[in-house]
Amino acid sequence: MPNDEITGRVLRDAENAARRREPDRGTRLATIAALRDELDAQSELTEGDFSAWGMLVTDASLSADKEALEAARDGLHWLLRRYESAETGPAAQHRGRILGLVDAAYWAIRRLPSVHQLGPASGHSYRFLETVGEFPGMSNKELAAELRINETEVSRVGRRLRAAGLVWARRDWRRNAWDITPRGYGCLTESGWIPSSARDTVEPVVNPPSADTTAYGVRARSHRIVGVRTDGRCTVQQEATQNLTNPSDPACLSSAIVDVIRRLQRGTPGTENDLVAGVEIDGPVDVRAGTVAWSPQGSRGPRVSLALAANLEERTGLRVVVENDANALAIYEHKFGSNRGMRCAATVVLDDGVGCGIVVGKQLIRGWHGAAGEIGHMIVQPEGIPCRCGRKGCLESLAAPQSILELMREFDQGTSISSLAELAEHAEKRDKAALRALERAGTALGQGLCTLSITVDPEQVVVYGPSELMHENGCMSAAIFMSAVRAARDANLPPADRFAIVPKIYDALDGARAAAAVALRV
Repeated sequence: MPNDEITGRVLRDAENAARRREPDRGTRLATIAALRDELDAQSELTEGDFSAWGMLVTDASLSADKEALEAARDGLHWLLRRYESAETGPAAQHRGRILGLVDAAYWAIRRLPSVHQLGPASGHSYRFLETVGEFPGMSNKELAAELRINETEVSRVGRRLRAAGLVWARRDWRRNAWDITPRGYGCLTESGWIPSSARDTVEPVVNPPSADTTAYGVRARSHRIVGVRTDGRCTVQQEATQNLTNPSDPACLSSAIVDVIRRLQRGTPGTENDLVAGVEIDGPVDVRAGTVAWSPQGSRGPRVSLALAANLEERTGLRVVVENDANALAIYEHKFGSNRGMRCAATVVLDDGVGCGIVVGKQLIRGWHGAAGEIGHMIVQPEGIPCRCGRKGCLESLAAPQSILELMREFDQGTSISSLAELAEHAEKRDKAALRALERAGTALGQGLCTLSITVDPEQVVVYGPSELMHENGCMSAAIFMSAVRAARDANLPPADRFAIVPKIYDALDGARAAAAVALRV
C-alpha cells in the first residue's frame, strides 16, 4: 500500500476519533497497531508519518486514554531503535523528532486526570471544575459569586486547572469564559460526579427494578387521560382511561389523573415498591419543581403554570414525577426499547408539535433551561411558513401532523381535508398535492434530524408519529413521508455519519407506558 494512502487512512481514523467525546479506545489501539505494522514494512519515515503519530498522541491525551498513550509511547520507542546510532543527517533529525513525540507521550501520561488532583469535594479546585462542568462559559466574576471567593482566587485556581489540562479559557468580548475539557470531564466522572440537570435522569440504582415492581404511568392531554400499571420491565398489566369533562379547568385535569391512578391501584394490592407514578404531558415541564405549562387547547393554545406533581402527591400519597412527552419516550426507548444499550440516541415525537429527547450515556440531556431537544422550532426553511412561535420556517410548521394537513390545503386550494386518514386516502390515489405535502414535510424532518446529528451524533433516532406517517409497509402516505426523511438524511450526511431511523406508531398507550418508565427510574 503506498505510504500516502497509509498516512491518509491513519489521519482519518484519528480525526474521526477526535470528533467524539468518548472515542472507542479499542479503535484507537487498533489504529496505533496498524501504523506500527505499516511502518515496519517501509524503510523511511515521511512527514505524514510524524503527523499521524502526533495526532494519535494528541487525541489520546485529550481523551485521557492512558492505554492508548502507553501504546503510542511504546510504539515510538520501537521506532526510535532504528535511529539510535544516528548523529548527523536526516536520520539524526528523525531521531530528534521521535524523541520529541516520546516526551509528549510521557508528559501526557503524567498529566492524566486524577481525582487526587482536585483535592476534597469541598475545595476550590473541585468546586471550580464542577461548576464549569455544569455551567460552561462562566466568567471570573460569575464563578467568584457562585463559589463565594474573590476573583483573584478564581484566576489562581483556573490557571492551575488549565495547566493540568482540565479546563480552558476563551475570550468572550472583554471577559474570560471558562469551559471544561474532555480530560476535566473524565476526571469529574471518575469522582462520581453527575450534572444536577441530569441527576434525576441518571440510573439511580445499581440493579434494575424486579419484575414484581409496580409502576403507574399516565398520559395527560387536554381531552383524555390514559393510565397504565406496569411491572418492573414496563410490561403493561392494566389500563384505565378517562375523558376530561371540563378541559379549561386545571382542577379537572388533576382530578381525572387521580381517578385513573386510584382505579389502577384497586387492581393490585399495595407493595413496598408501589410508591411512584409518572405523568407524561406535552409542553414545557420543570422536573425539579414538578410544574407544567398546561394548555386546555393542546400545544397550540395559551398555557398556564400548574404545580401538578405536588397536587397529585398530596392526593394520592405516591411520589409523582412529571415529564415532557418526548423526554419520557426517550427514557423508555433507552431503558426498554430500540435505543437500549446505545451510548447516544434520540427519540422524536410527531404529535401536536415536534419534540425530541436525547440520551447520551445514561443521561437525559436537558440543557441550561431544560429545553434541550426542542427541535420543533429549529429553522429548516428561512423565510418559510409562519410558525405559531412568531418566526418563519420552523420544523414544526412543516413536519407536525397538523402542519402537513395545512400544506395539503395550501397545495390544493379546493380541498377541505381535515385528517391524516383523508390525506392517506389521497396519497393512495397518487394525488399530487398529497404527495407534495408528504415529501416536503419528510424532507424538512430529515433536514432537522441532520442538524441534530451534527450537534450530538446519535447512533439511532426513533421517530414516533401517527400510523399514516410511520406504518411504511401498510400505508402509502407513510412510505412517501419516511422515504423523504431518509433521502434528506442521505443527501446531507456522508455514509459514515448517517444514523439509523426507526419509525414507530405513537398512541396514547405508548405515552402512558413511557410515563411508567420514568417512574421506574426514580
